[in-house]
Amino acid sequence: FFVPMSIAKPTEEETAEVVTFAYAELLAGDMNTLKPKVEAAFGPSGLGVLLVSGVPDYPHLRQQLLPMARDFALLPEAVKAQCEHPASFFSFGWSHGKEQLQSGRPDTGKGSFYNNPIHDQPLAGQGAEADLIRDLPAFYHPNVWPSEQ
Repeated sequence: FFVPMSIAKPTEEETAEVVTFAYAELLAGDMNTLKPKVEAAFGPSGLGVLLVSGVPDYPHLRQQLLPMARDFALLPEAVKAQCEHPASFFSFGWSHGKEQLQSGRPDTGKGSFYNNPIHDQPLAGQGAEADLIRDLPAFYHPNVWPSEQ
């Protein structure tokens, strides 16, 4: 979602910094460390951005991913639409023109493919997963991936 900030020069209170996580912090999963950072990033004064540093083998992984991103973007619209997930408010899978600019117009200047980078199925084997996925799909839905075809 978009939170408009004042067009005037930001005050010291309005100036936010990008919140950074070390990859190891995410893997450790210590909520006492993670929660305040997520709140700082996505709270009222946050930028809505998190930076993850120290991802092992990042340059190689990025080199593999970027050509696939282009290949996906060039697929027919009907094929890409199979990867959309409206029930999660497009928080998983493909999203193009679903977010709105401040003017209310759809943002067609970019496409995004959203996923949970840590868990493909965040609630697998936890019992109450169906209820959480139904009630909070933007947070708990399994990742949506294109088929190999």
